Amino acid sequence: MARGRDFTAMEPALDFARELAEAPGSRGVVVKADGLMAGKGVTVCDDLDTARAALGVLFATLPEGQLAQPVVVIEERMSGAEASLIALCDDHGALALPPARDHKRLLDDDKGPNTGGMGAYSPCPTCRRACARRLSMSSTCPSWPSSLAGALPSAVRSMRA
Repeated sequence: MARGRDFTAMEPALDFARELAEAPGSRGVVVKADGLMAGKGVTVCDDLDTARAALGVLFATLPEGQLAQPVVVIEERMSGAEASLIALCDDHGALALPPARDHKRLLDDDKGPNTGGMGAYSPCPTCRRACARRLSMSSTCPSWPSSLAGALPSAVRSMRA
C-alpha cells in the first residue's frame, strides 16, 4: 500500500511531497483532491516541480472556508498492475464485488491527466478470483468481529474458505 497523508495547508503538503519525491527509489508522487472531482482531481507527478504545480492549482481553487478539513491527499507513486476492491458493508458483514481497474491516463503512452474512473472495467485481468479472495481476506474480512463471521454473506464466506 502506498504511503500517504492528507493536508489542509500548502506548506506541509509540499514538505511531504518533497520527502516522497526525494526518497531513494522514488517513482514520484500522486496529488489528489479529497472528494469528488469528476475525474479531474488526480495528478500523477514524475517530480517535485510537477507536484508543486498541482498543489498550487488545488489550493488556489478551493472555496473559502473549506480548509477546516483535509482537502488534499499526497501519496507515493507506485507502479505495476492495479485493482480496486469494493465491498458493500453493513452491521452484519460485507459483500465483496468483483475487482475492477478504475483508472488510466487520458492520452496514449501513459501521458496526460488521470481520468479518475472514466476508463473503469471489470473483470480485471491481473486480479482473478484467487487474488481477489486473498486481498479481501487481508482487508475487508479482518475488520469484522469474529462474532459476525457466521453472518457474512455467502459470497464473502466462500472467500474465507
